[in-house]
Amino acid sequence: MADSEVTLNESDFDLDFLREEDGENKKNLPTKFYKVLIVDDEVEMHLATKLMLRDFLFEDRGLEFLDAYTAREAKEILYEHDDIALIMLDVVMEEPDAGLKLVGYIRSVLGNKLVRIILRTGQPGEAPEGKVIINYDINDYRLKTELTVQRLYTSMYQALRSYRDLKQIEKNRQNLEKIVKSSSELFTQGTIQEFYDCILDELTSFREDGSSLYLREKEGDGFVCSGAVTGGHIIAATGRFKDYIGTDLAEIPGAEDLLDFICQAHKTGEEIVYGEKGFYICNKTLNNMRNMIYIEGKSSDYDMELIKVFLVNYSLALDNYSVSHQIASTQKEMIFTLGEIIEKRSDEAVYHVRRVAEIAHALAQALGMPPEECEVVRLASTMHDVGKIGISDSILKKPGKLTEAEFEVIKTHAEIGYEIFRGSDMTVMGKAAVICRYHHERFDGKGYPEGLKGEEIPLLARLVAVVDVFDALTHKRCYKEHWSVEAAKQYLIDESGGQFDPGIVKVFMDNFALVTSVMESLSEGQGI
Repeated sequence: MADSEVTLNESDFDLDFLREEDGENKKNLPTKFYKVLIVDDEVEMHLATKLMLRDFLFEDRGLEFLDAYTAREAKEILYEHDDIALIMLDVVMEEPDAGLKLVGYIRSVLGNKLVRIILRTGQPGEAPEGKVIINYDINDYRLKTELTVQRLYTSMYQALRSYRDLKQIEKNRQNLEKIVKSSSELFTQGTIQEFYDCILDELTSFREDGSSLYLREKEGDGFVCSGAVTGGHIIAATGRFKDYIGTDLAEIPGAEDLLDFICQAHKTGEEIVYGEKGFYICNKTLNNMRNMIYIEGKSSDYDMELIKVFLVNYSLALDNYSVSHQIASTQKEMIFTLGEIIEKRSDEAVYHVRRVAEIAHALAQALGMPPEECEVVRLASTMHDVGKIGISDSILKKPGKLTEAEFEVIKTHAEIGYEIFRGSDMTVMGKAAVICRYHHERFDGKGYPEGLKGEEIPLLARLVAVVDVFDALTHKRCYKEHWSVEAAKQYLIDESGGQFDPGIVKVFMDNFALVTSVMESLSEGQGI
């Protein structure tokens, strides 16, 4: 085209079709478009291409044109627009092979394998068709002298069909990855709150972008409700419903219409029910734990087929969570019961085990331990004195001062407890074994059973040592009366660096309001 004697100017064309239409004609204009990038250093090629494609439609979509006159400009546009469907690319521009270099940049540097590239040249000697087709990842090769409406339409249909199909394949691949990732995340949630937050995050992200077909990551609006349909409360929410977590459904603005829809949807017994403003999802676990999910927005805005696949995994994950939660609850109750049995046999103060567990948990949080580790501390610390099960009543319940020989027997409870738990593969039992063995070690190295010093003593044992002694001092035992809280606090301070880890003592004092709260809730009127 560069050798052509024809020179075109924008004024030579009636470009009314590029201006906004009015009245009836506007109703017939497409509302969705495929982006087409024209890369050519000749203004005439841009104008001629737009003129010939002025009425082009593919599956009710029109064309949105982007213009670049150099390879450099094209790179900038490609960086800003990741949803270009087709590029009409000249070969000879600022350099003889500028177009070919741009193809390499698009495919290799940007990694864009989806955009269709039609190479157009007016100087075939610079880019022979046979060589270019073999060596460059392009989808069509045209001479500018072949620029006719029919041939251009043929190339457009072929390219856009290919682009559409590749986008669908890419979308399916992304969806599969998302399902796998989402399912994996569901099965790893620790609490029911985290579980439902994960559910909502995933469901509200299964939205389709009408122009690019990619799934949006934008947060949607939805909530999870537990309890009766008309009297339930929101336990998790996203988007505009976040402010209503913990409130009843009736407190949501526009609750009357929403409740009516939810009630009618619930009566159908269907898993998914669609409404004008949103859709309803109901699920029941193997243990009949019911919950309801509401997602706001038109169902047409969501990939419902993908959501249905996701819900299969959601049901499995919910069943898994329900069973796992029951097992975990049973284990926790058994652990606390075991600790309390030892507590009662030893004539310890009421709720000693539970106070130690709750205070140790609070201090673990203050120390910045992860939530799962804090929960392990809570459970493992209940078993710190399990070894006393191997000590005779004559020594364990002796009201007076122990003899040196009797004290040596008492000291063996640390090793007995360790031996009980050390063979277990469970994390909690492993930590319990450590606490049992070392919670009578002293920070100055004068403790038992091994005489460890400072940070040689495991952290959990150092933590439980402080809590255990404080609770023992402030509550009556068979061999002593209780101390005042102030006297017990002073003892911890005096023994900081001696019997106790100074860092743990400081955290204990800094969080004493939490300590007091736990002791008051589990005191049964003893001590304080």
